[in-house]
Amino acid sequence: MFTTSRLISNWLLVALPIALCACTSSDAVVPTPKNVIEAKPQSSPPSVNNADKLNSIQEERYSLLIHRVDKRLEVRNNQSVPIYKATIGIGKGGLKDKQNMNDFVTPTGEMSVDLILYKKSEYNQISQDNVKRFVKVTQYRNLVNPQQGLAQLFKNMSSLDFDGNGSPDGAYGNGYIGLTSTTSITGPKMSTFQGTPYWFSIALHGTPNPENIGQANSGGCIHLDSNTLQQLIEKGWVKLGTKVTVVD
Repeated sequence: MFTTSRLISNWLLVALPIALCACTSSDAVVPTPKNVIEAKPQSSPPSVNNADKLNSIQEERYSLLIHRVDKRLEVRNNQSVPIYKATIGIGKGGLKDKQNMNDFVTPTGEMSVDLILYKKSEYNQISQDNVKRFVKVTQYRNLVNPQQGLAQLFKNMSSLDFDGNGSPDGAYGNGYIGLTSTTSITGPKMSTFQGTPYWFSIALHGTPNPENIGQANSGGCIHLDSNTLQQLIEKGWVKLGTKVTVVD
């Protein structure tokens, strides 16, 4: 014979598991413990990818604006704001329209960089268009190699004796930034002088004569002092494809 207390005990043994199962169902409301603070929904901040940000900085493109009359160069950032200015030298042919590579005139117009040669050969660069063009010519093939070839090309150019005094002129100083254009005369590019292959184009380059800066003494190229040349190349302000505009 069961007593009342025994009946209650047996009922609890059956009911308790059922109650515990109900607490884990999807419809159950689970009370939040008093020591837990519920997070409030917040709007997600914009996602910032550090790698993308770094790449955008590294890929920032600069441009050069050159004034023939004032003999001044400006480096401009992406917003066309000048960040650097320097005095330059220009062609001794005067402020005229350029007719050919022998008139000593610095051309005006829109140009772009297609070759960089520098005393530190790790900065040397050449456009693929130039490589494709001159790799077909046996005499020039090895000189358009982006590594040893460009270093040898600059050695060739530095060894030339244009004035015929029997010693190298070092006419290009510490570096040479070749220019190309579809609308302005910029040269035949690769050529030879007394049998030595060299690059023959309108360019921004150094000079062994500091007094040329601020003057109209060049054969048509733009003379730069060694500090300006270094900053343009080593700071990455000038790269292949950099836009160069020459105005009066």
